Amino acid sequence: MTQQQPDATRPGGLHRAARVTAEAVGWVLLVVVGWLAWPATLGGLTSYVLVSGESMLPTYDPKDMVIARDVEPQVGDVIVYAPASLEGAQIVHRIIGGDAESGWVLQGDNNDFIDPFEPTGDEVKGVVQAPPPARGSPRGVGPQPPDVGVSPVHRRCHPPVAGARRGRV
Repeated sequence: MTQQQPDATRPGGLHRAARVTAEAVGWVLLVVVGWLAWPATLGGLTSYVLVSGESMLPTYDPKDMVIARDVEPQVGDVIVYAPASLEGAQIVHRIIGGDAESGWVLQGDNNDFIDPFEPTGDEVKGVVQAPPPARGSPRGVGPQPPDVGVSPVHRRCHPPVAGARRGRV
């Protein structure tokens, strides 16, 4: 018994093959996107971090979300790092010097001082991959999350600006 191949003379043959192929490509694409977007908190390589404070102005505004991937950082990159002494708090700042072995030298774009931390190894959570949001985009529209989980050390390093709102809008 010979197996027939789909052709134009068989009704629906080509459409069925195209539909099966498109479905297979869709599943492969879904798996690839899922792998790339899987969060680091669940064992993936991607971190999603909400910027707090104004240390990265004008690059990032407070409450902008940045996406960081676990790749090798270099001078000039914006990274997400979590100093062990801050008990899980994460900081988004730019590398201005140093190296992975002895520690990265960091500074916020809007700061006139260098960070007191020089993270190495596991303290670096990832390099920010997404470009800064376009100016004039509808960021911050709708309800905003309250400033929960911000460490007292972060509040000392990044005091609120006079007239700035805190908490829910």
